[in-house]
Amino acid sequence: MQDDLQLLDMMLQDQFDQKGLYHPGPYWKEYSSRTEKAIRSEGLQNFRANNRIGKGFADTLLINPFDLLSSDSWKTMVYKRIVGFSIIKRYIVGPYIKLNEFNFQQAQRYKNLHYTNTLGNWFSLFSKQYSLPDTLVGNPQDTISINNYKIGRSYLASFIRVHNFSKIIDFNKIESVFEIGGGFGSLCHTLLHFFPNIRKYLYLDIPPILYAGTQYLKHFFKGEVLDYRQTRKLSSIRFSENDTREIIAVCPWQIEKIDAEMDLFWNSASFQEMTKDMVVNYAKHIERMLKDKESRRCLYLYKGGDPEKTLIPKDLLGIITNNASVVFEEIEPELEIDNVHYFVGDKK
Repeated sequence: MQDDLQLLDMMLQDQFDQKGLYHPGPYWKEYSSRTEKAIRSEGLQNFRANNRIGKGFADTLLINPFDLLSSDSWKTMVYKRIVGFSIIKRYIVGPYIKLNEFNFQQAQRYKNLHYTNTLGNWFSLFSKQYSLPDTLVGNPQDTISINNYKIGRSYLASFIRVHNFSKIIDFNKIESVFEIGGGFGSLCHTLLHFFPNIRKYLYLDIPPILYAGTQYLKHFFKGEVLDYRQTRKLSSIRFSENDTREIIAVCPWQIEKIDAEMDLFWNSASFQEMTKDMVVNYAKHIERMLKDKESRRCLYLYKGGDPEKTLIPKDLLGIITNNASVVFEEIEPELEIDNVHYFVGDKK
């Protein structure tokens, strides 16, 4: 993966000039600030093993809470001074870290056994049906070994979501996808790898998450990714009319300039992490882009969450249906590794 801090600067400078609707909401404000600082100081090479970058959107695991501290913060300096005393390091910090690492290794062992027992047969059939993509770029911490095949957890979740939604949606007939809250790009990578018929992909997220995802997708798709540098000055953002595969990575405020009709919309829980007015705005833009009666909307919503910081599924669905001509049906997932709802929306 290549770093391109100039691209990150463009996104963040332009975000500063946008109305609050297109800034990170309360849930993501602290996350995005920490992520930006860590990307600048440490780069993207191992971002899926770096909690300062990936916690909240990538498959990192917080084994040592001090990992969230930036290298130049006063808390880190105090921490280093304290652990610098040999007696503290030997009898307090050292044993604590060793115990955490031991517990992590044990948990990983049992997790692998659990998923092999519960998903092993399915995974064998699934991996014969599809050639699996490389899921370990960026060095993910949260991995799972099923039948001795190591996979990043984000990808396993994406594979399962595709499997569950495929009971309702024929992905082989989809040509264009619009995803809001694409994270670092694992679902986009999955869909494009499994279904070569998908030729056009719109991928939207907030900076600096979009930056990480853009660079990640470039690793696999190279010249097929149009980044913010290429679209920031355009008055209208649209796909070419040919069959070339295009992945357009857009910032939130660019949704007003998108001129495209899409076959499928996808959101994996990020609507729950927005404010009501943000969801209303997105719902209206999705409505104009999904005009066809055959267009579908896939929502993947967590059943839990903090009602003070996130929208509960019932309220969220109400916000969307009040601002778009859509009706949602909840489907029962055949497989799952998270406690979630699956919804498919069709035009009324």
